[in-house]
Amino acid sequence: MRKMRTPLGCVRCCCCCFLLLLPPPLWLSLAAAKQLLRYRLAEEGPADIRIGNVASDLGIVTGSGEVTFSLESGSDYLKIDNMTGELSTTERRIDREKLPQCQMIFDENECFLDFEVSVIGPSQSWVDLFEGRVIILDINDNTPTFPSPVLTLTVEENRPVGTLYLLPTATDRDFGRNGIERYELLQE
Repeated sequence: MRKMRTPLGCVRCCCCCFLLLLPPPLWLSLAAAKQLLRYRLAEEGPADIRIGNVASDLGIVTGSGEVTFSLESGSDYLKIDNMTGELSTTERRIDREKLPQCQMIFDENECFLDFEVSVIGPSQSWVDLFEGRVIILDINDNTPTFPSPVLTLTVEENRPVGTLYLLPTATDRDFGRNGIERYELLQE
């Protein structure tokens, strides 16, 4: 019985042959092109905080000065070292609650800064563009506020312990475990 070659088998064979004809940095780059770089960073940190190394996360060897990195978008808050691929924050402080894209988001994983990095090979023999995302983590940096700085609550002395009273709603720009969980009156 004779085995027949399927068109799909031919396509696979042609793709492999095509990749083998390309210089190694290019086909390695093509294989990683679908990769989305992901990092996490707490808000309100000081300037020049290291976020991660794009080169090492993409498996690109640096050091000879032949590969360069350039931040194409996301540069208001982020910067990249063009020789090492080190991604860090700029002088501009990142306040999660002030980022326009994070104003009405209540899920910690939803607030992020997107960026794009171009990687240029030796003697500009190849160029590739990678997308990345820095998730901005919420910290407890906002104090809950009531509509009025002074609240007056009348409590009758013959009410049983544990009686519930309605208070005006406080707001907190933080959320989740950093937001308001409950109100409690403490005895002084």
